[in-house]
Amino acid sequence: MPIRSSRSGIALALTLVFVCAALPLDLFSLIIPALSVRPGFTSEGVSLYVQLYLMGYSVGQLVWGIVSDFLGRRRVLLMALGGIFILNTLFLWVPLHEGRAVLRFGSGVFASAGLCLPRAIFRDLAQGKEMAIFSSRVTMFSECFMTLSPVIVGFLVCRHGAEAQFVVVSILVFMTAVATYVYLPETLKTKKNFAFWPFITSLGAIMREPKFLFFTLLAGFSYFVLMFYLSNGGRVWENHFGLLIADWTPFHSVILSGLIWGSLINAIILRYTSVLVMIYAGLFLSALMIVLVSLFGLESTYMFTGIMLILMTSIGTLFANCLAKAMEPFAHEAGVGSSLYGAVQVFTASLLMYVGDFCVRAVPFLAH
Repeated sequence: MPIRSSRSGIALALTLVFVCAALPLDLFSLIIPALSVRPGFTSEGVSLYVQLYLMGYSVGQLVWGIVSDFLGRRRVLLMALGGIFILNTLFLWVPLHEGRAVLRFGSGVFASAGLCLPRAIFRDLAQGKEMAIFSSRVTMFSECFMTLSPVIVGFLVCRHGAEAQFVVVSILVFMTAVATYVYLPETLKTKKNFAFWPFITSLGAIMREPKFLFFTLLAGFSYFVLMFYLSNGGRVWENHFGLLIADWTPFHSVILSGLIWGSLINAIILRYTSVLVMIYAGLFLSALMIVLVSLFGLESTYMFTGIMLILMTSIGTLFANCLAKAMEPFAHEAGVGSSLYGAVQVFTASLLMYVGDFCVRAVPFLAH
């Protein structure tokens, strides 16, 4: 079956896979205030769950792409979806903090396959500008789903408690596994046989590539900005603006819709300009909005929403383009390159998160 004839099926499966990779953390941000006062939970413990999830993201991405070079993309992806389903379902049933911490780390490890393997699949199918456009389209469709989800899940959480979030994620992961099995073919043409020294050599060659490191670090910065908002945005809405979860989730969805608009803009404008131009434009706009939100963004809910919307729009243009430029030199190392890209990106974001969390604790209305 020619790959190109089934692009729509591949896009559907990868869209759901992206959602399953991001939604467990996106929706977790909705229940952080509720979990913090739940018996057996503490604010420090809930913050640790977020950090451990991000650590799992980093560690997992270092593994999945490499493994898929030897076992195939589709088989590894289905295994990872099964892991997400099991660990997500068990989280609230585990009574001890230590057990929940292990589950969140493991959930991050498995969920990272949903970010790592689609990147390898994009590189299996395309390169350069075509790869960035395909990635933008899949991102746009997945963000449409994730923009609506906080409103729907926020309502369910208000009615049924934090358990509703985990039920929704488990149902979604099951649906994604079915779609992956039905619509996603094996895109890896030739599976590799493992040999230790050639493998180490390929890792070293990628890490010595300046273009790869530069654009991966830019992607890590963008990912940090997104994760920082998802981890701390709820505190701003509730502690600073005094809004209930049902009141602020519509604003939250508007902000996250910027990733949709950024991906849509990117897919259109890339037909007329270069990937590099879009990266510089997105980076400049992101930096400008970060300055503006620190100066004026907390004056009103509408000001905060507008500035953050533009910030997320700029980030939506950066993700696909940084990926395309970082992976550009590697025609036959998609799995290894994707693993290293994801690990460096999320490790960079995690380091910045520690700095950001320290700053949050220093700001009274966020810390309490």
